[in-house]
Amino acid sequence: MEVAICLLFVAYLAPFAVAARREHERLGWILVANLLLGWTLVGWIAVLWWALHPAPPREEPAVRLRRGHLRLLEPPPDAQRVRPLRTGDAPRPRPRLLRTRSR
Repeated sequence: MEVAICLLFVAYLAPFAVAARREHERLGWILVANLLLGWTLVGWIAVLWWALHPAPPREEPAVRLRRGHLRLLEPPPDAQRVRPLRTGDAPRPRPRLLRTRSR
């Protein structure tokens, strides 16, 4: 009986184990969804599907806005066609940063 309960618990957390093995970007959210929705078959299948599919790549740097923090205004003009620096190349321009005002 105890073996069956342990096997059911392992199967219940299988989506989280898959996400951890694949080093998923949203591992914490997958665990929360698995614990809250995994007891339903539809929720368990949805969380397993989420764990098997990677998050879409972000097109711009992830900079979150908060009062008093720096924020990224725009990527450098050559952001789409970045190539490795070679000897004698000029340094690449950095993104312009602006300090936000706090209220």
